[in-house]
Amino acid sequence: MGHRINYIEDMFSGVRYNVKSTEDIRGALDSKVTELRDRIKDRRRRLEELRQTYNLTHERLAQLMALYEREGNSNFSNYNNQGQQDGESLVPAGVLANISSEYSMIDSEQEQLQKVELVLRNIQDEVPYLNPKTGEHHIRKSIHKLSDDELMYLNF
Repeated sequence: MGHRINYIEDMFSGVRYNVKSTEDIRGALDSKVTELRDRIKDRRRRLEELRQTYNLTHERLAQLMALYEREGNSNFSNYNNQGQQDGESLVPAGVLANISSEYSMIDSEQEQLQKVELVLRNIQDEVPYLNPKTGEHHIRKSIHKLSDDELMYLNF
């Protein structure tokens, strides 16, 4: 039997599930770096396969992408006149859309990778604090409160 939940954001409000240690976060960040690098590598491999399949040189690919992006905002585009030379094949619009999408995803994943590596380099294992009762300076292990989106992004 199922349950209908009207206010899911109020569930588990007393549970401290979003507090993680630096060690936990560092492990998740390391995994994310590996995952992002693998995705970028896989996307570049797919792009190279498309270039080989359609015999696209860098110059021809740049020409076709410029044509695709220039006409990308119109409701109807005809890519039958791609300015191809003898021996150059016609590249379907779907392939050009796929190439454009892959490049866009690579850019996004590289930005994510830079951010994750920045956090990884700068996250602290220990932080100084002032004991409120005695006024003495101490060092304690870092704990971090993450948002639900950050938890999901890091696969917690």
